[in-house]
Amino acid sequence: MNRYKWVGVVLTVVLVASVLLLRAVNVYDLTYKEEGKVRGGPSSVVTVVEYSDFQCGMCQELQPILKKFLEEHPGKIRLQFKHFPLNTHEKALWAHIAAESAHKQGKFWEYHDLLYQSQNTWVQAQQTLPYFLEYAKKLGLDLEQFESDFINPEILETVRNEKISGKKIGLFRTPTLVVGDKIFMGLDQMNEFKQYVLDRINE
Repeated sequence: MNRYKWVGVVLTVVLVASVLLLRAVNVYDLTYKEEGKVRGGPSSVVTVVEYSDFQCGMCQELQPILKKFLEEHPGKIRLQFKHFPLNTHEKALWAHIAAESAHKQGKFWEYHDLLYQSQNTWVQAQQTLPYFLEYAKKLGLDLEQFESDFINPEILETVRNEKISGKKIGLFRTPTLVVGDKIFMGLDQMNEFKQYVLDRINE
């Protein structure tokens, strides 16, 4: 796809994104689906839902902390990722669309990790699309399919719906971790989160 066509694509996606993010929604079911973006199996004792923003610095800081916590309790914790790009982060929505496009080819977590590891690079770039394509290529994705999915309204709808599911339970910042009906917002609640999960595991 040439550069001029990409410009038209980007403008179209911006317009569609603006409309969809403002549209009212009647119902969205917050469920834990096996086909979702999940680490850990259904037999895990505790399910943790992570609402995150790929442009969020604290979300980036959370990743090694959360990874270590899961590794310390193998088979006990099931992690599900939910998109929550903040409106104040102008490049976040594109990153989430790219990650969801990678998910269509079974590489969500690998792409997720690359986005956080290289956050300082693509966030500061004037154009993010070349980086998103570079990461897709690095993971061996079908680039033609990736580009097609990137402009697919269904991908945008998925990102939008996941964000709405967070808003419906009162979320307004990232990172946020949800365990059942318990919500932990920000890194300052990580110790409380860990203790709560451990208590659930040891019940």
